[in-house]
Amino acid sequence: MNRFNEEIDASSPLKRKKTARLLIYSASIACGVLAFWIVYALQSAFFIGYFDARLMILPTTIGATIGALLAHQYLLRREMTSTADKLQTASAVNHSLLDSRTVLINALEAIGEGFVLYGPDGHLVVCNSMFRSFYSYSESEASPGAHRKDLGTLDLDRKTVVLDSPGKADFYINRREDIQTGPPESFVVQLADGRTLLVNDRKTTNGGIVSIQRDITDLKKVEHELIEALDLAESSSRAKSEFLANMSHELRTPLNAIIGFSQMIEDESFGPIGVPRYGEYISDIKMSGEHLLAIINDILDLSRIEVGLATIEEQEMELRPTVDWCLAFVEHRAVKSKVRLENLVDDQLTIFADQRLLRQILINLLSNSVKFTPEGGFCRISGSVEPDNHTLITVTDSGIGMSKSEIPKALERFGQLNSSATVREHEGTGLGLPLAKSLTELHGGRFEIQSEKGKGTTVILRFPPARTNDKPAH
Repeated sequence: MNRFNEEIDASSPLKRKKTARLLIYSASIACGVLAFWIVYALQSAFFIGYFDARLMILPTTIGATIGALLAHQYLLRREMTSTADKLQTASAVNHSLLDSRTVLINALEAIGEGFVLYGPDGHLVVCNSMFRSFYSYSESEASPGAHRKDLGTLDLDRKTVVLDSPGKADFYINRREDIQTGPPESFVVQLADGRTLLVNDRKTTNGGIVSIQRDITDLKKVEHELIEALDLAESSSRAKSEFLANMSHELRTPLNAIIGFSQMIEDESFGPIGVPRYGEYISDIKMSGEHLLAIINDILDLSRIEVGLATIEEQEMELRPTVDWCLAFVEHRAVKSKVRLENLVDDQLTIFADQRLLRQILINLLSNSVKFTPEGGFCRISGSVEPDNHTLITVTDSGIGMSKSEIPKALERFGQLNSSATVREHEGTGLGLPLAKSLTELHGGRFEIQSEKGKGTTVILRFPPARTNDKPAH
């Protein structure tokens, strides 16, 4: 067994070189011994002197020695050449490896996504700068040898990532444990700077993990916008459905009155047309027609504003007479509901505006106030010029009011806080406030609602100084 091992060892290049040297040295020694015995034999057989015998074999001895030296030199040169070739080959292999790594790093830097490769033991093998920038790692922190759990802990300590709940901290650090035995995983990481990453982890053949991480912030933004657009479309669809349900009531009621009373007058159901009751019916017909016309006008005005076709015909006018006209328009209903109307607008206050549109704004606001104010309440309108030369008009009531969450709903087109098609506490199309707001903004003004549930509502119209003709009161 030992001999077999020696033969194996002797077959190696290093052993073969040592063996060759030993053979050369042995040959040199053998030549010396052979020369000695030849001298001895010559001296004994031919009675030649020792010195003469040495001279006879000297050339042979010298030749053998020179041959041995030349053979040794040849072996040394061959060995040196072989070593140089190997060094050159090793250098070429090393340069090739360096070139391959450079090519790999350049390729990873060019992919535009975060890349990281972990070995089977969880230590980082290679990553690109995009991966470091996502998590704000320095080159020393995310360098070969860093463990993935240590990097995860660093993310949590620095609050680089945002977790849904504190209980997910352990999951974030150990989330790659199951992948070594389970299927590939994809998950989303939310960064503290607002960016969103889609992480795709895959298992390598040697048990490591390769992770590709893509910034999907823009995709998430588009997705969010699409969801909002879908919600808006659904909300608009619901609003239109509610509007149609409401309009079926709003249009049917005055039309029924117009048709019914007209039919009774036509048939002279109570006798000749000279009977006084026909006069009452004619008044009801007129009011119903005006109400129906007002609804249609609101719809048309709102449509014009939406498509940018609405225009204003400005004129200078006194505000108080305009307010008086609007109060007179809603007075009948206020008296019927026992709601007190108050005009606190400053005398001689003038404004540049479209009179028809301003009346429409104020009538819508006053009608809402009277409609949602219980018996015994008040509806007050005031107007003044602020120190910054803005014209301020406010409509305040002591009605049922709204919560903060209900105000946006009230400002939606066709939006109603009491929108049941069968049980309606307050009639209306849901166009009053949205139209008043749009018409105010058409004049360059601001529309604001302040309200509290059960305590009333104040609507503030603030028109720019360009529409103010009076100096502010001091």
